[in-house]
Amino acid sequence: MNIKKAVPQDASKVLDLLQKLDGETKFMLFESGERKTTLTEQEKIIGEIDNVVIFCALDNEDFIGIVIGYRGKFKRKRHSLYIVIGVLKTFWGNGVGRSLIKVIEKWSVNNDCHRLELTVVTHNERAVRLYHKLGFLIEGVRQHSLLVDDCYFDEYYMSKLVAQSAT
Repeated sequence: MNIKKAVPQDASKVLDLLQKLDGETKFMLFESGERKTTLTEQEKIIGEIDNVVIFCALDNEDFIGIVIGYRGKFKRKRHSLYIVIGVLKTFWGNGVGRSLIKVIEKWSVNNDCHRLELTVVTHNERAVRLYHKLGFLIEGVRQHSLLVDDCYFDEYYMSKLVAQSAT
């Protein structure tokens, strides 16, 4: 497995991966077929939007996992990076998620982000365990924050403070 920072030329593979993830698990925000991002829009997201960073995990040439960081746009929030992570089910339990989080954590340290934050469905025990192992703490519960198959689900709001690199 390799991890690379996405470039605009990866937009098609990134979109394909996100669409696969949307259809494969109910732990992602989008439902299957709901994502309407075009190839041109994805290219811009990767190449032109300065508060978004994307890293992809590859198995040979196949994109198998992704972590997206959304940095605060304004000065008072630029130190904070909201992350979204997804790994194809076939690769669960193989350290892909852990590796992606480690890479984005290293990126955040080198880019003056002091805080990582995320949300996770409370019953996604595998992910919650991983985030705890990597130093994330639960800050609170977002009650009934998702509606999946006509059922409401709660999410944990989790965060981790990271050290800054020496300047």
